[in-house]
Amino acid sequence: MNRVNYQDWEEVVLKKQVKSGQKQQYHQNPEGTKQFKQLIEDDIPKLAKFTTEQLNYLKDLRRLKNKSQEELAKLCNINVSEIKRLESNQMPLNMKFYNNLIRKLNSIPTTTTN
Repeated sequence: MNRVNYQDWEEVVLKKQVKSGQKQQYHQNPEGTKQFKQLIEDDIPKLAKFTTEQLNYLKDLRRLKNKSQEELAKLCNINVSEIKRLESNQMPLNMKFYNNLIRKLNSIPTTTTN
């Protein structure tokens, strides 16, 4: 039998040739990673926090009125953890909530001990 070779092209193998004097470089962090991370961080909004003056004013006013965090929470009809989070500055800025607490505390008469 006569075999006919119908393949009329040569087989081509594609390989990247490394020059003999160069070592192949491996990048642990590909180029552009820092810029990409910076872009992602810029997209995440940073929530505003209460100032230390605001928090100290709230704490001092609460102490002046001789109220504990639990009593203030009960007075405002909220959970105690909200007061704790607010006074430790772990709560995002919410002026409506803050003003409500101040208003409730101001409505309590101050008791003085002489």
